[in-house]
Parts: sequence; structure tokens; C-alpha cells
Amino acid sequence: MANAGPRPLFMRNDVVDPFVHRRLQGARTLALFLDYDGTLTPIAATREAAVPGGRTVRLLRALVASPDIRVAIVTGRSLSHVPRSIRRCGADLAVDHGVRIVSRQAVWTHPALDDLKPDIRKVYAAAEERLGTIPGIRIEQKRWSVDIHYRQVHPRHVAGIRAMMTRVMGPYAGSLRLTHGKKVLEARPAISWSKGHAILKLLESREYKGALPVFIGDDRTDEDGFLALRGRGITIHVGRSRRTAARYTVRTVPDVLVFLAGVLACRSRDDA
Repeated sequence: MANAGPRPLFMRNDVVDPFVHRRLQGARTLALFLDYDGTLTPIAATREAAVPGGRTVRLLRALVASPDIRVAIVTGRSLSHVPRSIRRCGADLAVDHGVRIVSRQAVWTHPALDDLKPDIRKVYAAAEERLGTIPGIRIEQKRWSVDIHYRQVHPRHVAGIRAMMTRVMGPYAGSLRLTHGKKVLEARPAISWSKGHAILKLLESREYKGALPVFIGDDRTDEDGFLALRGRGITIHVGRSRRTAARYTVRTVPDVLVFLAGVLACRSRDDA
């Protein structure tokens, strides 16, 4: 997964790496693929608290309105949990880690998912029964996954939560798999599909074809997107970790917004 370590995206004073700058300027069309939590908004204690600021919403709307920029939000959230202000920006949405894509042209859902709904309900019930009394834990049933959030759980419980979820998942090893994110365990469909696959599927569509892809994310599940675009696009990791397949890194969400504003300004000058 990891390469030799990502390079800083900004050289100094918010000046973008020269190679990235040349690629952005030289591309006829850009495709911006953006994770949500930890990328467009800081990680929060609860999903509801992670709301986008007005600057973020205005910036996304302006990017979507640009004639030579395509924008897609690629997130582990289900569609109903994407903030309304983000849904109304007009960007395409690849939700539930990309197994469902809602674009302005069509809605696509991975064909294997419907058969997994009974197992997802059973895993949720078992997790609630065995873990639901732990102080601070939040167990969330999405349409095609179960998320175990332990950000607000005392550290002494974390190893037990992981061990218990491994046992809960045992009977469903053929249909679901347990993945690890930032203070969250996710019981997800055991299908060969990821955010990376969703990004590549969008790039095959008429609206995205020929565009230079740029993917920005912060979590382990975003590594699939970085790997999918290796040697093809610009990949940017958000955070201090150097264990990433992304080629470039920024430290914070405000850095992401500075970069996106710079992209918009650059494309606006080109259009003029």
C-alpha cells in the first residue's frame, strides 16, 4: 500500500508543487474526486457534527459550475447521511464506499448487493446485542454496511470490541468483511469493489472521459482510490501519516480548501 512517502503538495506559502501545477494547467478537463469526512470537513465525534462550512459549500458549487471541471464526492457515507448542502451542490456522489453512484445522468448500484441485505441486518443485530451497552459506542446500520464507531469509547474497551466483531463476522465470512478506519470498524460487502473501482467507473463515462483525475482522501479506505490512479492522476493524502499510496500530502482540511480554491482560480484564468 505504502510508497516511499508522499511529497508535500505545497512548496511554500501555498505554492503548489511545480509538477502538479503544470499538469493542472495542461489538462483540458479535470475530474476532482473528493472524500468527505476528514477531507472536506474535519473528523467529528459524531456524523451529525461533521457539517461543511459555508466556504466549502460555495467552493464546491463554483467547481461544479466550471465548464471544464467534473466533481464527485466519494465517501463511505450512505446517500441519506451526506449533508443536504453537499447533495445540493450538484456534484456526482459515489456513496457507501462506491457501491452506489448517483450522478446527474444515472443511478448505478452494484448488482451483488441486494442478496447481502439479510446478512447485514443480522450483523447489526448481533453487534447491538454484544456491544451496545459499552459507553460511548455507536453502532450504525447503513443500507449496505454496519459501522461500529468507537471514537468516544474508553481505550480499554477497543481491543475487546475488535475481537468481538471478528467473532460476530465469523458466520458471514463469505459475504461480508471487516475493515478498519479511523476509530471505526465496518462490516462491508465482501465484493471486489472499492472507492477505486467507483472512480475508474466514473472515468469511463462520457462526462469524465479524457479528464485528468485528482483524488483527495484521508482514510484507509481511500488507499484503494490512490492505488487505482497510480501513474494516471494526482493523488493527495490528508494528514500526517506517511503510510499511504498517495503521491502528495497536505496536513489539514483547510489545506484541501486552499488547493481547491487554487484549482478554481487557475481554471477560471484559463477560461478567460
